[in-house]
Amino acid sequence: MSFRTAACLAAALAAAACGHHPDDAGMVPIFDQVVFGSGNLDTPLGTVYRWERPVRVAARGKRKAGSMAGLERVLAEISGAAPLAIALTPTPQDAAADIIVFFEDGEAYLDYLSRRGARVNESRRAAIAAGYCWSITWTVGHEIDEAALFVGGGGTPAEAAKRLRQCLYHELAHAVGLAYHPSDAFSILNHESVTARFTRIDRVLLALLYSGSVSSGMKRADALRAAAKILPNLPRPKE
Repeated sequence: MSFRTAACLAAALAAAACGHHPDDAGMVPIFDQVVFGSGNLDTPLGTVYRWERPVRVAARGKRKAGSMAGLERVLAEISGAAPLAIALTPTPQDAAADIIVFFEDGEAYLDYLSRRGARVNESRRAAIAAGYCWSITWTVGHEIDEAALFVGGGGTPAEAAKRLRQCLYHELAHAVGLAYHPSDAFSILNHESVTARFTRIDRVLLALLYSGSVSSGMKRADALRAAAKILPNLPRPKE
């Protein structure tokens, strides 16, 4: 972890402890990084991609009590932060599911990707075999239409529980449109963050993306202007 990143995380943790909120001026660049990839790509995405309908989630693989409770908790937090109807379907093989979460069943996940036409190369197979979490989304027009997630296992019970939390929060954030990783923000999407759940920043990002002033297909410049305008008026999500 770089000194700059460590200092940033320390400052964010201190602000959260004091009850302060992220600086409004700093949230728009984070929104730009996470939604459009401005910090990750030479040419950022030019439009908004998000869900425009209620989302049904199906869980497959090793459906343990803890993993199912964790999944439902994350879905509840997403719907609490954003006006997005997202909920678990009781049927694992529900053909109408929009997001499918594969718990520890890498072969089933890779087979699903192959049948959906996604590229499955050796590096992806190796990552899944090693237990790395993964997500992929499909779009129709500028709307997210489907997503599939893999949540790996392994390690001690404490390590497995932490990995479960981190993977579910991180990959489901990707699946609903927070597509990229911020460089320094204290966010579940930052690979160098110390958090294992959504932070206040993540909840603000979800609220911005699914606000009534932003819609799928909106041009990047228009969406950033809308985010800057509505940000001061958003209800402040709790940590």
